[in-house]
Amino acid sequence: MSAFNKAVEAIKSNNFNQFEELLDNNPTLLLESDQSDYTLLHYACAKLANDMIFILLRDGANLNAVALNDKTPFELFIFSNFNNKDGKKPFPPEQIEALEKILNYNPNIRFNLIQDFRKFEQHFPMTNKAYDQVINLLIGKAYEQHEGRPPKKRPNPRPKPKF
Repeated sequence: MSAFNKAVEAIKSNNFNQFEELLDNNPTLLLESDQSDYTLLHYACAKLANDMIFILLRDGANLNAVALNDKTPFELFIFSNFNNKDGKKPFPPEQIEALEKILNYNPNIRFNLIQDFRKFEQHFPMTNKAYDQVINLLIGKAYEQHEGRPPKKRPNPRPKPKF
């Protein structure tokens, strides 16, 4: 088994000591990815392994690496908070705190992430207003990245026919 696969297994089993040892002995693991272009940071964010996420970020892992499914580690972190299998309420206070720390590493917040978040809220009405803090953090950082300007809307490629 390769060092990368061992590190992925350490993330999945939440074995922090083994993960840290593998990373110390193989610093190039930060640059490796699997056949889906998932990096260790993708796996850590999907698992919501905050300690491992911050070790990887501290060591220079790319928070904006795009996998074949067009997801970045940051986006996996956001959506894994909704799909957690532990039965926990999505975005408990410790995850909001982790989100605030991750935002300090300047992830590229694509506006489609915010749109997807809003769609999720529409499908699950009980979440309306419950995640205002999260959405406000995302919107604030996105506007900061885009110098306060929202993205330009594309004109409708098919104009309405005139009768």
